[in-house]
Amino acid sequence: MLSIKISCQKRIYVSLATIIAFNFTNLKVNAQNFPAIATIPLSSQISCQSSINKVVTILDQRGFYRYRGSSTNRFRRNPSVEIDQSYISQNYYQYPKNRLETLHFYLAAHPNRIWLGLQSSPKFMASQSATIFSSCPKIGLFIFHNSFEGMSPVGYYSDNTARVFQWIDLGRPYQWGYFYST
Repeated sequence: MLSIKISCQKRIYVSLATIIAFNFTNLKVNAQNFPAIATIPLSSQISCQSSINKVVTILDQRGFYRYRGSSTNRFRRNPSVEIDQSYISQNYYQYPKNRLETLHFYLAAHPNRIWLGLQSSPKFMASQSATIFSSCPKIGLFIFHNSFEGMSPVGYYSDNTARVFQWIDLGRPYQWGYFYST
């Protein structure tokens, strides 16, 4: 792993392959975004589907949900949203037992835009997930999938918070709050 110093206070670890693939020259990440925790509103006045649509609209307005550019670009993919009922139980232990569904957001913007815009803003990801968790009582995990490489999971916690998971290198089921992505 390559260590990049940020704001002279914290370090972020980025694989050398990622830097080469994206040809980064200046990687700037706001170190104050870590750790990312958002409080989940106790009640919501909108339905689960309306909440999902709201997050899709916000992501689209910020340029993360659909690709804007050449339709022949190799990074182009169709954005989608899927709910999975087995991902949590197959990949985690000690997860919230009453929230077994995973919401997968497959983003479609250019990878640089997603990585430098969305995935470098964990507080934003946590706040959007909190919106979903408030309206969708069965969803326990919200995963932002990059169109090129990786993912950023955000989980529901019993203290009524949404937290961005931390990356670890394990080859077995994970403890709640951690993930592995190639």
